[in-house]
Amino acid sequence: MKGSKSVNKNNWLILSSTRQKPNPILVEEVLNLFESDPKQFDALYIKMNKICREHLVGMINGNLNATKAWIREEFRLQEQNVEVPMILVKAIGKKANSSSTDPLRDILPKVTKVKAYLKPSSVQEWFIDVMANGREKLTLSMTIRSDSEYRKTKQKGKLGAYMMLKLLYRG
Repeated sequence: MKGSKSVNKNNWLILSSTRQKPNPILVEEVLNLFESDPKQFDALYIKMNKICREHLVGMINGNLNATKAWIREEFRLQEQNVEVPMILVKAIGKKANSSSTDPLRDILPKVTKVKAYLKPSSVQEWFIDVMANGREKLTLSMTIRSDSEYRKTKQKGKLGAYMMLKLLYRG
């Protein structure tokens, strides 16, 4: 990497609470890699995504109360005592099931254990099992990914997303 001695773990990316600013040398080298070796570029994105998923799994598995608070605050669950005309429909192939309640909202107060883990065959998917009373279990389907493809004119997607990957709860 040209100029690699001036890019290090302390200055490769400057993070604030809402923004990130990559080192200009790093931006140039990411573009060079994209243009010269697309396969290596994609391989590094896959590796970066796996590291991010592993880090999230570790955080989730490491603190039950923080995980429950994070789910409660960030997953936009239907409140229990509010009458909202909501029907959840789960459709797979030619089968569909409907429910007038939110199963995650209903199990969350009773959760005594969580287990997050990667989907081995996926670049982006991972799961969180939430368990209550030793009998109830709900598996949350999660995804972490860049929000766009990388291209010269918009160096934001894939490796160009750096630490701003999109985290999605898919149900």
